[in-house]
Amino acid sequence: MPKPVALLFDVNGTLFPADSAASAFRELGLPSSAVEVWFSRVLRDGFAAQLAGSFQPFRHWAAHHLACLLSAHGSPSSNLPVEQALARVLSAWSAADLWPDAGTGLRALHASGLRLAVLTNGSADSIARSVLQKAGLEGVFSCLLDVGMAGAWKPAPQSYAWAVEQLGLAPGQVMMVASHPWDIYGALQAGLQAAYVQRDRWDAYPAFLPQQPQLVASSFNQLAEQLAAA
Repeated sequence: MPKPVALLFDVNGTLFPADSAASAFRELGLPSSAVEVWFSRVLRDGFAAQLAGSFQPFRHWAAHHLACLLSAHGSPSSNLPVEQALARVLSAWSAADLWPDAGTGLRALHASGLRLAVLTNGSADSIARSVLQKAGLEGVFSCLLDVGMAGAWKPAPQSYAWAVEQLGLAPGQVMMVASHPWDIYGALQAGLQAAYVQRDRWDAYPAFLPQQPQLVASSFNQLAEQLAAA
């Protein structure tokens, strides 16, 4: 494995747990478990629209599916303007705590000479920048990118190609780091290297896929150790 020059990080679920918005869902009268349903549906329809040739921003799908959940659950907040309800959810994500190993792991990766960047299906500015600033880690990232800038959702190959171009590198010099198999597989299909950060024992990367990540780690600390030994 050639050592990568840059690492490209996913955000939601990779840098911080997606269920960090659970408190906002409870405030809206929804069960905490609805976060996973909401996020899965947002990704599903964002992916499907992209595959069909129509890019729609994350915020559009997020608002639509939040409104559907509020209505279906008969929440008192169903009368709240959906943009206000969505603002509460995204604000909770923007104030999320990163995974406990993020501080030491990301600093170790940065100190090793690797360039760190973000590519998210959400917002690079209002979410990624906010959580990194809160953790005191914004300075270890050279750039924060999102699919709205690229005009294509991950895992579409255009999104990875655009991010690599922004970094001024060849695809093989960039390693995608994510906790979602679809994100890893998309990156591999686009010619990038990939590291799968497996946070849960049950969420293994599918062995039947023809392309496998170069590295599998349980934390950013372990990823830093693996790359140091590469």
